[in-house]
Amino acid sequence: MKDIVYRTTIKGFPLIKFQTKDIIEKTVGGSFYMNSLRYYRELYEKTGDEFIGDPCEGKIFISERLGAQLSIPEKEIYNQDLKDVALSTPSENDFVFCMFAINPNNFDDFKFFEEQCEKIISAYDTALIIKDVYEYCKRIKLGAEK
Repeated sequence: MKDIVYRTTIKGFPLIKFQTKDIIEKTVGGSFYMNSLRYYRELYEKTGDEFIGDPCEGKIFISERLGAQLSIPEKEIYNQDLKDVALSTPSENDFVFCMFAINPNNFDDFKFFEEQCEKIISAYDTALIIKDVYEYCKRIKLGAEK
């Protein structure tokens, strides 16, 4: 089967929400189901679910390739090398609405892994695709203010 390539204007990182048709319709209507960052971290720890669970959710990830140095003078920690580590943040109880983002710089090369496709197809029947993340965020903000 030949890949079909669509060209469209994208503003920001395109976002995709995979879910059931009912949930997507509620989302489009302004209803958002959210859970805490802690929930997604613990889901991974308790079940090993890497599809929805994420041990690094809401953490700052320092890659091995880039690395960083940490200094906390109050605790007498100086120039500690950090590589391939996820640093916790105080936002563990913040609530998030999960979506999948695609880096537009890698858009032409992006493909879901076969295992991801199988999980998406088996669990969900609909996808909401946001092509203008700035407008999307503006609408969410306006809706929340109302």
